[in-house]
Amino acid sequence: MAGRTGLVAMVLVLMAAGGCAPRFDRFHYLSLAGVEGIEVLKSGEVDRVTLFDKPIPMRYRLVRDAYVLEFVFDLARNGSPSVEIKVARPREEAMLEASRDDRCDRWRHSGWSNSYIYTWSSLERCLLEGEEAAARQVIGLVVRDGAGKVLGREELPFEIVENGFTITVDAI
Repeated sequence: MAGRTGLVAMVLVLMAAGGCAPRFDRFHYLSLAGVEGIEVLKSGEVDRVTLFDKPIPMRYRLVRDAYVLEFVFDLARNGSPSVEIKVARPREEAMLEASRDDRCDRWRHSGWSNSYIYTWSSLERCLLEGEEAAARQVIGLVVRDGAGKVLGREELPFEIVENGFTITVDAI
């Protein structure tokens, strides 16, 4: 951590000398730690210039009788908390579809029928607490087989966790 802090300090000095200003934004990630039965497969550091951060869950797995869901940390271009969601079935096709919609979330198809990118907005109005967070911060999914038969429905609560700051460069 000390080496990284020194590197960040050096980069900040060089940016200032070159006519650039650093911009610090709070870093948030989407945590599925409260989902019953979920397993953290990998934790690690974010591949971005950050300060005062701790390792975060990078990959989760949720095993059900008919399918397996995998969640992979995805750093969206705008810095909003995101996960890629994939569904798998042994030797059979499976598809995902969204079953909930909120003004703070966005679903983006990743190009495969079994994979989506789920993003929760990092706008201040979407950083919720208490009962409102419990009611709205839920990933809703329907899992279907290749013929369209419903294999399961998921309502997966998540938290938005603050973890340090990101540093971006703004030209002066």
